[in-house]
Amino acid sequence: MNKIYILLLALLVMAGCYKDKGNYDYKTMYAIEIDGIDENKKYELWFGEPFTMPEPIIRFTDSTQAHDDLSYQWKLDTFVVSTEKCLNVTFGIEPQGWNDIFGAFIVKDERTGISYSQRFRVTLLSNFTNGWMWMTENQGKAELNMLASSKKFFQNVYTAVNNRELGPKAYGVVEHFDAGLNANGVLMMAGGPGSDGPVELDWSNLRKEVWTGEEFVGGSLPEDLQEIKAACFIKNYSCLVSGSGKLYVRYSPGGYLYQDRYPDFPFYGDYKLSSVVGYSFPPDYNVALFYEENEGRYLFLDNGELRGLDQLEDAGQKFSLVDPDKELIYLAPASQQQGKSLFYAVLRDKSDGKYYTQRFQFGIVGGQPTLTTIAQDVFPAVVNEKTRFAVGYTTKEAYYSQGAQIFRYNFELNDTPVAVADFKTGTITAFTLDSYGEQFGVCVQNGNTHDFYWTSTDGQEFEHVKQIPGEVKGLIYKSGGSWKYE
Repeated sequence: MNKIYILLLALLVMAGCYKDKGNYDYKTMYAIEIDGIDENKKYELWFGEPFTMPEPIIRFTDSTQAHDDLSYQWKLDTFVVSTEKCLNVTFGIEPQGWNDIFGAFIVKDERTGISYSQRFRVTLLSNFTNGWMWMTENQGKAELNMLASSKKFFQNVYTAVNNRELGPKAYGVVEHFDAGLNANGVLMMAGGPGSDGPVELDWSNLRKEVWTGEEFVGGSLPEDLQEIKAACFIKNYSCLVSGSGKLYVRYSPGGYLYQDRYPDFPFYGDYKLSSVVGYSFPPDYNVALFYEENEGRYLFLDNGELRGLDQLEDAGQKFSLVDPDKELIYLAPASQQQGKSLFYAVLRDKSDGKYYTQRFQFGIVGGQPTLTTIAQDVFPAVVNEKTRFAVGYTTKEAYYSQGAQIFRYNFELNDTPVAVADFKTGTITAFTLDSYGEQFGVCVQNGNTHDFYWTSTDGQEFEHVKQIPGEVKGLIYKSGGSWKYE
């Protein structure tokens, strides 16, 4: 049958040629060339902001036939976003993180019906992808603020995006990753009378994804979790610590944000957890450390069991990991190697008020937890309950605040600290490092307002915002998937 169709088509073509005996006026065909747009350059498009492109230069290969009977189209992906020659639009499609798409500028010659195009590449960016994010309590309302890496400041951004209040109490904010280090969301720990409780947001646009209570069996938040004082997300577990120190655990293979449900009861056992939680870098190593306040013990999750580090064989034998006279103030990983994280901890002795640091290596390798204690030292400076701490990842440097100053010292040498930043007035109530350990976000409280500073660890200031209303309750660097680890 196909052969018959081909034969008929050939006969029709031959017949057409045979009957075509007209005279022709042959003219030189022209084309249109487009300049001014670099097909090898990535043009940046920030979600929610005007997007412009260089004005295209249109040239006829035969200038004697140039005319203005042209129409235009700008395409981004498959969407026609403008029919003007010059592009100036606000992109209305919400990006899901860092994406590259192709665009095209198309010119149609209306006299000939022929279209010409020039392709280009566009990187979609969101102001909310990464930057400094912190929660405050302001006149009886919990608020979320953000200074984006683009240096744009967003005050009370949750309400601006979602047209809804959070509630009266702010407890903190945590970023969530899956096992592949893809940012999945942001958990905002807020609550109090009249609130909907903690809420989880889309990581790229900060729109509400789900109320945390809806992720529990039964669809509501347990009464014990009206205050969430800590949270962490690792490869197989999502963990919430209640105001009474109880642990609620959701088993989520792969760490996906909304996979399965939390049980509506806490992890079994007689324990009271601190609000200080440490977890491995990166979180796909499946290590979360908790601190039991009554006995002064480090605990970790191991195949559904809450175990003490003191139950493991310690290859270092440098100090005891159980001390009921000590309370944990700060805990974070300083480095990671071959599945083991080096943890840096600051503790206070409840009997004499002295501060100590501990360093130990812990990881779960091949399903087997391993522990090596390294050193316990007296903190090399006079500090108090208002002091805040931070540790530089993949460095040997630890930082702490006193008043409006930040100091640095080498935690291996436990040497004399040196001042690296002085904000002159107020009290530093929160500061943290970015995921590269090279930059600070710093909140300095001055009465009912606070100032925010973004600086390098060697003192260079990148941006600051003054007199932001509210009392700071929690600060993070929102990395948006930008991790650095060995």
